[in-house]
Amino acid sequence: MHRYDIGREDLTSIRSLVESISNKYSTTEDPGFLSVVTTYAHELPRDLREFLVAFRLAETAAVCVIGGYPVDGRQIGPTPSHWARPVEYSPTLDMDIFLFLCGCILGEPIAWSTQQDGHLIHDVLPIRKHAGEQLDSGSRRPLSWRTAEAFHPLRPDYVALACLRNPGGVETTYASLDGIALASDVTDILRLPIFPIRPDLAHLPYHRWPAGPQQRSAELTERCYEWMTEIDARPPRVAVLSGADDQPYLRIDPSYTDLTRVGEAARNAFRQLSAGIDASIRGYALQAGEILVLDNYRAVHGRRAFRARFDGTDRWLRRLSVTRDLRKSRARRVSADSRVIY
Repeated sequence: MHRYDIGREDLTSIRSLVESISNKYSTTEDPGFLSVVTTYAHELPRDLREFLVAFRLAETAAVCVIGGYPVDGRQIGPTPSHWARPVEYSPTLDMDIFLFLCGCILGEPIAWSTQQDGHLIHDVLPIRKHAGEQLDSGSRRPLSWRTAEAFHPLRPDYVALACLRNPGGVETTYASLDGIALASDVTDILRLPIFPIRPDLAHLPYHRWPAGPQQRSAELTERCYEWMTEIDARPPRVAVLSGADDQPYLRIDPSYTDLTRVGEAARNAFRQLSAGIDASIRGYALQAGEILVLDNYRAVHGRRAFRARFDGTDRWLRRLSVTRDLRKSRARRVSADSRVIY
């Protein structure tokens, strides 16, 4: 795993930059912030920018960590019981801004209208109602590894997880194809667009927050939920592997792939790949102030099970999805400068 630790001088520079931004904007959802944040990102220390650019361009690692950004546990307050809360002001604003700045070096942050009410930065925390479910907000069961939004034609290139607290050392799990040897006839099958992947539960109306979508996008969000329901019933068929032969890209979500709809050879190929990933899974317990960046075309990720206390002290991460090409989603966004995909 590639790692970058922020030095003392660079930390002073970063905190000064974050403070200057937070004095102008109280939330990363502010359209004014979104219009200038990429420009601000170029003011990050050069070494950090070089680290992120190398991660993006060279693709020599599927996962990296940025460490050393301070988090004040008292200032951010207790871990919320749910992600649904006002966004006019966030107690996590400093970390949110730093996470956003790093994301803008990798590409363009994006959001999904069917996830957490279209917010750009998501909370990853245990919700009592979801304890036993296959969701980021679950806890009692392991979150099975997968490509984030594997079902979606506009899935993100990167997923960044910023840790606010993790007192139990709960591990984020991850793996890549590095070191996994598959026969050519297996990879040939996995490159065929024959594997149906359904949307995960977080995108379906069942897990919609009762307050409903933001008013400015209510009609479009309704249409998007209809689309999600339709592709849940009739999932599109996609290839699991693509790209270069020696370093293929990966698109997989075993929990939501219906292998009854493919032939025996395809099932066997899929299971061989899954077994290789199972054997390669590693875990990393994020510490407060660390950001874990996953290349969503090269890495899968999940989470170990843990016992949530629901007392304000549970694991709390902030998540940002990033695309390298915002234009490819233009048909599913209301304007060129919008970042919410419908």
